[in-house]
Amino acid sequence: MQEITIKRLHEIFLASKGIVTDSRQCKPYTIFFALRGANFDGNDFAIKALNLGCQYAVVDKDGLGNDNRLIRVDDVLTTLQNLARYHRQQFDIPVLAVTGTNGKTTTKELLNVALSNRFKVLCTQGNLNNQIGVPLTLLRLKKEHTFAIIEMGASHPGDIKELCEIAMPNQGLITNVGKAHLLGFGSLQGVINTKTELYRYLIENDGIIYVNDKNPTLMGAIGGYRRVVNYPKGFELLPHEPMMSFLYQYDKFTTHLFGDHNYENMLAAVAVAQRNLIDVRNCLHALCSFAPVNNRSQLSKTQNNLLVVDAYNANPTSMSAAIRQFDSNQNYTNKIAILGDMLELGDASMLEHRTIIELLKNSNLYNVFLVGHEFCNAIKNTTLNGRVKDKFMTFEDTDAMLQFLKTYNIKGKTILLKGSRGVALEKIIPSL
Repeated sequence: MQEITIKRLHEIFLASKGIVTDSRQCKPYTIFFALRGANFDGNDFAIKALNLGCQYAVVDKDGLGNDNRLIRVDDVLTTLQNLARYHRQQFDIPVLAVTGTNGKTTTKELLNVALSNRFKVLCTQGNLNNQIGVPLTLLRLKKEHTFAIIEMGASHPGDIKELCEIAMPNQGLITNVGKAHLLGFGSLQGVINTKTELYRYLIENDGIIYVNDKNPTLMGAIGGYRRVVNYPKGFELLPHEPMMSFLYQYDKFTTHLFGDHNYENMLAAVAVAQRNLIDVRNCLHALCSFAPVNNRSQLSKTQNNLLVVDAYNANPTSMSAAIRQFDSNQNYTNKIAILGDMLELGDASMLEHRTIIELLKNSNLYNVFLVGHEFCNAIKNTTLNGRVKDKFMTFEDTDAMLQFLKTYNIKGKTILLKGSRGVALEKIIPSL
C-alpha cells in the first residue's frame, strides 16, 4: 500500500485507460476508486478490482493488505474531486456550467448540439451532475476537446459552490429557479440562494453569465456585474403548436420538443452559440434536428394513443407548467393525464400536491390518474364534487396502476405522463 500526491496520481491517470467506481466495470489498466455509499463500501471490493485487472485501487481504509497497487488516501471522494480539478486546470478552454430547477438537462443537450457546429465538445452524459458525476465528467477531458459543458445539480445549500470549485467554469447559465428538493433546501429562497452560487463564483472569477433578462429573480442576483450576455431578441414563440415552434426573421422553425417551456431553453443555446461565434441559422437548424430521449419532453404514438412523455422528473414548477401547456394545446383531443408524485418536498408536500389537484380540477382534462402515496394523501384532503370527483382516480404506486390497465383499455386518447423519477411512470408506457 502506498500514499501519493495528486500530481503523481494524475500522471498515473494519464497513463491509464480511465477510472471506474464499480468493480463490475473493471477492465485492464483502469483505476478503481473505492467510493462509499449509503449501503456499500467500495473498499470492500478493492482487492476484487485488482484481481479483475485494475492497475490500481484508490482506498481510504486500512487493513486491506500490503499490495503496492493499493493507493491509500484520507478520503476517496475528495481525492477524486481534487484529481478532477487538477486535470481541468490543464485545459485553457471554455467551460460552461449549466444549472437550474427545470430544463438543465435539455438545455445541456441543446447546447451540445449547437456548439458542435464549431467545437469538439465534452458534455455531461446522462445525469452525472453531482459531487461524483461532475469529477467523472471532467476526467473525460482530452487534448482534442475545445469546449466543455458541465451540468450541475443540487439538493442542498452549498452544492453548486462545491461543484464550481471542482469544475472551475468560466461561463455559466441558470435555466430558472423554482420549487424543487424543498426537503433539502427548506424553502424557495433556499433554492434561489443555492442555484445563484454559480453567479457568485463567475462574478468572483470574471466569468461570463448568460441570462434571460425577463427573469427578475435571476437579474436581481447578478446585480451590476457587466460580463453578462442576455438571451437573444428577434424570436417569436408560436403558441398551440404540436411541438415547440418559433419564428426567426419571418421564417418558421419547428423543434422535436414538447412544451413552450423549452422555448427559453432554446434561447439559452442560441445565446451561447452566438457568443462563441456560431452562425444563428446554422445553430437553429442544428437545434431543430435534436430529438429528446430518456422520457424528457417526448411525443410518441403507440398503437392506441398519442403520448406526451415528460416522466423523467417533476417538481411543483415543472408539473404545473406541463399541465397548463397540455390543457391549453388545441392540437390535442380526448386529453387525459397520468401524473406521479413530486418527491423530496418535505413539509411542503401536502400543500404542493393539493395545489396541483386544484389546478387539475379547473382543467379540461377528461380523466386524471394520480400515482403515488403523496397524491393519494393529498386528494383525501381536497374537496371534490360531482363530475370533478368522477374524473380523478388514484393509485398507491405504478404497479397498482399497471394492474388497473390490464382491465381498463385506454384508447384514442392524448396522454400526458409526468412524475418524479422515483415513481417510474415509464413502466406504464407499454400498456398504453
